[in-house]
Parts: sequence; structure tokens; C-alpha cells
Amino acid sequence: MACNCMAATTASTMRWPSQAASAGSRPAISVATIRPMDSAREVVQTRCMARKACCMNEMKRLKTGIRLKTLQTGRTPLRGGHHTTTGSLKNRKLIMKDTYNLQRFVDAQQPLFQQVLTELEAGQKRSHWMWFVFPQIQGLGRSDTARHYAITDLDEARAYLQHPVLGPRLEQCAAIIAPQVERSARQIFSSPDDMKLHSSMTLFSIAAPERPVFQKVLDTFFEGERDAMTVNLLSR
Repeated sequence: MACNCMAATTASTMRWPSQAASAGSRPAISVATIRPMDSAREVVQTRCMARKACCMNEMKRLKTGIRLKTLQTGRTPLRGGHHTTTGSLKNRKLIMKDTYNLQRFVDAQQPLFQQVLTELEAGQKRSHWMWFVFPQIQGLGRSDTARHYAITDLDEARAYLQHPVLGPRLEQCAAIIAPQVERSARQIFSSPDDMKLHSSMTLFSIAAPERPVFQKVLDTFFEGERDAMTVNLLSR
């Protein structure tokens, strides 16, 4: 009896409003009648999921395009059409693996590099910086300082030249003294730093013959001749 009452109640509550006046004229809505509504809801959900997947694929495509553009140009697109250069000093420091601890030269030069330039332009070295401004090959200097700033081999010399700070600085210093033909290396650097200059310019002229400024220094002060001891150490 209770089951009949519940069935009657369910049937009465599931009729359309227009059926209220004539309950007996139309049948009650069955479960089969409701199913199309559920299917429509599923269709909407499926479309939403498809749109979301499409958006995610589009984002991946854009990110891939940005990476490819960065690899091709070395520049990372930013908002507003601006770019940042991956070769900038800040980025290079982040990505460069300092295998040879070249930072030791940067740290030593930083407080007095302007003074170095002033002395070179005046044609007279007055303070102590030769070891880390014009470094030479390992095996020549015997002091702790000389050993600390010695270049181990040609690979380190090339890494030094490719460094975004050290390479340009060395070329700048060499370019300042190369035209000073009226003075000797000993007059500018005193002894034994004139020999250190000879060794340093020999090392870097061999490491990077495509950079002519180092050979120009050898031509100006040493009749174009390379330092024999440096050449001998590099040949081992």
C-alpha cells in the first residue's frame, strides 16, 4: 500500500504544469523522458572540455614558438613587443659555466680597472695589477699571486677571451698600448713586468690569431717575436 502511495506521489509531481488540470489526459513524465536533458548537459560539458583542451594546445604552441624564436635570434620576446637579449651580461653570467674560475680575474680587476686604463693611457704603470690584467701561462711565475692568476692552457686562454667582461678588457688594454711606439715596454711597465707583457701577448696571440691586437703589441715592443718560454710551455 505504501508503495502505491509513493508511486502516485511521484507520478503527480513529475507531470508538466499543463497537465495539472487534466491529470488523466496525459501520461506522467517517465525516466526515459528525462534522459535527453542529461545528454544535453553531457554535450555542454564535453564542449567545455574540448575548448579547454584547445586553449591548452594553443598555449603550448605559443610557448614552443617563443622557444624556437629565442634559439634562432638569441632574443626572448616580452610583452609590448620588446625583447631581451640572452647574450646580455646578466644572462651570460647566469648561463656561463665558469669551469676555470675566471671570476677571480673579474673580482681582482673590478676595484681598479679605471686606474689601469688611466696608467696605460699615460704610458706609465704605477700600481700593482699586472698578474690579473695581462695574465700569462702557468709555469712562469713563482709567487703565490702569479700562480693564482696563471692561465693553465690554451683552452682557458680562449675562455678568458670569450668572457663578456675579461675579453673586451684585455683587448682594450692592448689597443691602448699598441700605438705607443715612442716608448719601450720597459719604460711603460718596468722590469720584470715588461717580460710578463711579452708572455701574455704571446699566449693570447696564439690562442686567438683572429684577434690582431695582441700581435700588434708584439710588433710594437718585441719586433713581432713571441716569447720563447711561453711557446715552449704551450707545446708541452
